[in-house]
Amino acid sequence: MESRESILDRLRAVRGVCEAKPRPAYAPESVFADIPNGGTRSLIEQFTRKLTALRGEVYHVSSLREAAQKIVALTGEGELRRCGRQRAPLLDALFTTHQELTDLESKMTHVGAEPLPHTAIEAMQCAFTAADALVARTGSIVLRATTAGGRRLSVLPPVHCVVATAAQLVPCLSTWLGQVHADKAWSYSTIITGPSRTADIERILVLGAHGPKRLMVVIVDDQSHDMTGV
Repeated sequence: MESRESILDRLRAVRGVCEAKPRPAYAPESVFADIPNGGTRSLIEQFTRKLTALRGEVYHVSSLREAAQKIVALTGEGELRRCGRQRAPLLDALFTTHQELTDLESKMTHVGAEPLPHTAIEAMQCAFTAADALVARTGSIVLRATTAGGRRLSVLPPVHCVVATAAQLVPCLSTWLGQVHADKAWSYSTIITGPSRTADIERILVLGAHGPKRLMVVIVDDQSHDMTGV
């Protein structure tokens, strides 16, 4: 009984100290202090810093033509010969700006309204998707199932290449959620922050454990999304 009272006395004493100590004023701006507010350039810089710290790759280009050249240079011939992509206006324009990409169109698997068997996507070495948003605060990519070729295209191939415009950068996830709140035409979204990883075994980092082991993001300046110039 004495031990019990001793413990309770100590708890009461600590509670009294806590109650006497004034609580700090709640300052929401401090919680989000790492959200950049200096415009598009600041958003790109923070997104790049966050994603590259997680082994992702970010490339900022000035035009769709430069984006196509960068993609061809970054991907191996085998990856391009066994790739697939979603149907999206930005990707449609991208694949007409470089002859090697244009030549792939007749051989490439296109993921759209028609469902594909798992084996078709599992055979791909590289998948191209457009993004719904790029979140600067965490270096994350937001893909909705309705705009990213379903739920499998960004998960099964070992290489995932995301193409987006600078206008799709948002400071934080809540900003994007506010923008799409009224849109009820989708039921599933994926938030991707870096390549697939695990360190379950002896705390050794392994990439590609349960998804793509290589993640590339190509950010195209807004003015390049002028279809008349490609």
